This record gives sequence, C-alpha cells and structure tokens, in this order.
Amino acid sequence: MSDGRDGEMSLYRLFEAFWMELVDEEDRFKSYGLSSKLEAVLTSIIRHPAMTLSELANYSSVTKSAISQHVKRLEELGFLSRMPDPNDRRVQRIVLSEEGERYKEDLNRYEQYVHRLFEDNLNQEELKGMQQYFEKLLHSIHVKRRTT
Repeated sequence: MSDGRDGEMSLYRLFEAFWMELVDEEDRFKSYGLSSKLEAVLTSIIRHPAMTLSELANYSSVTKSAISQHVKRLEELGFLSRMPDPNDRRVQRIVLSEEGERYKEDLNRYEQYVHRLFEDNLNQEELKGMQQYFEKLLHSIHVKRRTT
C-alpha cells in the first residue's frame, strides 16, 4: 500500500500538466512584456478600479513603497495613469490607460476561456467542490504568509 506520496506526486503532476496547458493559452500576455509581479498589480487594479496607492498596498499585502514602484513602472509602460479623486483633489486614483484597457480585454477573454473549460467539463457539484478546495488552499496560503 502507498504511503500517500505517490498520490501527492500524481496530483502535483496533474496540476502541473493542467497549468502548462493554460500557460500555452496565456501566450497572448507575453507580448505585453510584463513581469509576473507587474501582471499581479495590474490585475488587482483591473479587479478594483480607481484605488489609491494606500488602498492597493493594503489589498495586495505589499508595502506602499513597493506598490508605488510597481505602479510607477506600469505608468512608464503606458498601462496606468493617475487622476485626482473628484471628492478630494489631493487624492490620486490609479486608473487604466488605453493600453491597460487592452490588457483588461485580453484578460477577460482568457478568463472566459478558463470558465468555459471548467463549465463544459464539470458538473455543478464538481464545480462547487473545486471552488471549495481552491478557497481552502488559498486560505491556508494566506494564513501561512501572515504568520511568517
């Protein structure tokens, strides 16, 4: 009888193979020339539009200094701009530029592809189970990050 390691490796290899197939579909993002950190920041801004630097730093669990550097680089690359908050002109909101909007459209197409992949191949019970598994794993990762 197996000690469980065979199952763990098999699960990892399946996940790795699945991920590699998705990476092939992600090739459209290579043309943007962004690092994974810049992609993560840009995606956060897409998900939560018009945040301030402080809000983005809190959301991302990154220092304001680090997030400021990432936002500055994304501005230099033409993905973002800043605009004054209409309620408080001292506050700057981070918004997508035209290039940022193009990236957002590609991201939406990719998300639709992945969503269809899951919906076309899994029933509702399986989808719900996967969602619960991913939530549990993400929670575990977040807890570990906070304690280290």
